Amino acid sequence: MPKEFDPSIYVKYASLKDPEKQLTRDVYVAHTQRTVTIHEPFPKATFHLLMLPRVGAPPLVPHNLKDLRTLLNAPEVTKCEALDLLRGMKEDAEEIVKMVEEDMIERTGFKWGVWVGFHGAPSMQHLHLHIISKDMLGKFTRPVQYNAFHPELGYFLHLDDVLEWFEAVESTYDRERKLPKEEYRQKRRTEGLECCYDDCLAILDSVPSLRAHLWQEFETKIMKPEKARLERNKKYTEMMAQMRKRRAEAEAHVEEELEGDANDDDDGY
Repeated sequence: MPKEFDPSIYVKYASLKDPEKQLTRDVYVAHTQRTVTIHEPFPKATFHLLMLPRVGAPPLVPHNLKDLRTLLNAPEVTKCEALDLLRGMKEDAEEIVKMVEEDMIERTGFKWGVWVGFHGAPSMQHLHLHIISKDMLGKFTRPVQYNAFHPELGYFLHLDDVLEWFEAVESTYDRERKLPKEEYRQKRRTEGLECCYDDCLAILDSVPSLRAHLWQEFETKIMKPEKARLERNKKYTEMMAQMRKRRAEAEAHVEEELEGDANDDDDGY
């Protein structure tokens, strides 16, 4: 991370009264009364956004919102208050995912999956939810940067999984919410680089080979099937249009014949 990048900048963003007016267009995405969504400054995928809970009245103050671990263990924040905050973030995230999907379709003609989750031991101050497309075709140069978003290694905590902690027995919830930093950081330090695509067991030995592999997986598993589907839909739409045209022509022809028969009958009387 560049030295000039302020690790507390997210706190400042989350504390703004009017984010849309106070943030620049290259940063701001959207906001509600509960959250503000910004562009990830170092995107790891084609679409990568961050959602921050906005600073408000206690207990929604910066020292209770440093990260997920802080939120779930802060003495000032009850379990119900933490759950309400996370549920609110989920509702807002669902709307942002729809925006991302619309942008995908506008840019490419099709859409693909989106992950929504937290990091187990983030370096940036202030709780932030990653909303990231399932392609990992963004900017990363080190294995830990990739592994931090791998959906199966455990460092990336899917929001739905975190919400399930609240439904578990108390002992399970107490165990999960500890989120020991070193244990989670270790989850990023795997020997090989495992492909993040479904049903792919490939393990790559370098970031360049991984990036080439991910591009190939995106093309073969997402782009080509979607383009083929769009082409089939186009052909189907054209076929249905032709069928409707022929049907209309046939019905018009039948009506003309019926009118002709009626005229012939009139001439007979």
